[in-house]
Amino acid sequence: MTVFEWVFVIGALAVAGWLWSLQLRGEKQSFRCVGCGKCIAAGECVFMKEERERRLRLQMKKTAAKNAEKPQEPS
Repeated sequence: MTVFEWVFVIGALAVAGWLWSLQLRGEKQSFRCVGCGKCIAAGECVFMKEERERRLRLQMKKTAAKNAEKPQEPS
């Protein structure tokens, strides 16, 4: 391969990576919309709702564990 072919390949990969990063900007979840249509009927994405509820339960468990470790002083 010539130098110009390598420059073209590297440039094409860089552009593809840049476009991919633009598409996924701000995405923290590990899934994308599957187009099931339930979000239109329910008003919110079913997958996002389940993830939010799971995180809330986990946070509540951590908070309960921290509160159990600290005995409360009588006031």
